[in-house]
Amino acid sequence: TGTAPASAPRSRRSPPPLAPTEPASSPEPGPPPATTDDGRARPRRIRARTRHAMIATATRARNVQGIAHTDADRAAMLALLDSGCRAAEFIALDVGDVNQETGAVVIRQGKGGKSRVTFLGAKTRRELQRYLRYRGQLSPTAPLWVSETGARLIYEGLRSIVRRRAQMAGVPAPNLHSFRRAFALLSLRGGVDLVSLQRLMGHSGLEVLRRYLAQTEGDLKAAHAKGGPVDHNC
Repeated sequence: TGTAPASAPRSRRSPPPLAPTEPASSPEPGPPPATTDDGRARPRRIRARTRHAMIATATRARNVQGIAHTDADRAAMLALLDSGCRAAEFIALDVGDVNQETGAVVIRQGKGGKSRVTFLGAKTRRELQRYLRYRGQLSPTAPLWVSETGARLIYEGLRSIVRRRAQMAGVPAPNLHSFRRAFALLSLRGGVDLVSLQRLMGHSGLEVLRRYLAQTEGDLKAAHAKGGPVDHNC
């Protein structure tokens, strides 16, 4: 018997052309990432009730005990919030860097080695003077913030003040940078313009402050949604 002729090889079909795709739409902006560009955790927001509860522990303790370190804790927390200083700038302050009359605070070595001036309000200055009275006569070059041993306060010491007061108040302990962040948000909500805030905080540009501004605009949007005249009355 003869062999069957070999079948012709099947032609391989080319895959169908891909359908044109729609250009990807840009995602809606979401919440800010949990970390900064260099991988550090973003500071948690320090809420008003947290601030008030922490400061109240210092007030109550002073009224009961009348001890100096309680006044120091209260003055430090208020000054940290009121000045917008970075923690390193804050603990580097000397007594002579603060003008008790005008509230001007001279930051001699800010970020990038730049100097600037920020301010303390009348209430914070009163608490600062109360704290300084315990320390007696001081040279202008003496450290403004000191530990219980009289040495210049270090970063860990400042953080311990915040943690101690948070624990006493029964609230989560904010990190130190959250005070600076609160300064920016509260200042914007209070009507401080971006350029003035940039100078007070020592930012080289407005990019960071615009992020804070976006949050205050969110507050306004929520307020309008709550009481907008057309949505609620028409």
